[in-house]
Amino acid sequence: MPELENKDKDIMEIFSALAKKSTQIPLTGVVDELYNLLSTMPERRQLLLVLVTVLRHIIRPNYGGLTSSEADSMYLWARIFDEGMPLDTNLSFHLGEQGCAATALSKSQLAQVFDTGTMARKCDCLFMVKGLEVGNFEAKRSTATNFEVVSQLRKNIKINKSVLLELEKYGVECPPLLSIHGNSAIVFRVR
Repeated sequence: MPELENKDKDIMEIFSALAKKSTQIPLTGVVDELYNLLSTMPERRQLLLVLVTVLRHIIRPNYGGLTSSEADSMYLWARIFDEGMPLDTNLSFHLGEQGCAATALSKSQLAQVFDTGTMARKCDCLFMVKGLEVGNFEAKRSTATNFEVVSQLRKNIKINKSVLLELEKYGVECPPLLSIHGNSAIVFRVR
């Protein structure tokens, strides 16, 4: 996705300076440096707060020394999304097994043909703009098997295809989406 390849010069300068500092001081000092940058670079607030969130997680994961659960992974990613969103955005996210209305619509059309159920699929993280579903992220714990991760990705694609079919009614494309596995994620787009 070319739109994710944009590298602003000042962002690369921030990363380079922080990478150099991280070899000279503890990560807690790098976090302090990021907080200092917030006062001198307010236009980069979102990026700086996302970096603070990631570094704080590296220094002290919310789940301690245990293996992270699916909920732990969603908590981290939700914090990253929250810090990265503009304060005046209409985008909201809803965590924890929310029913996706777009899937119920898709399933109801299939039910007429194949005599199947019409219940909405449950989602780990549903993104909405003023009540309109615009995307879904699914997560698996870090210790999930490859089979579980691939199955979750398929579920994620199915849910987001249903969302895309609804978005097309408004002339809107599906945004970049994530399939989360522990602390890492695959970025994809449904077309």
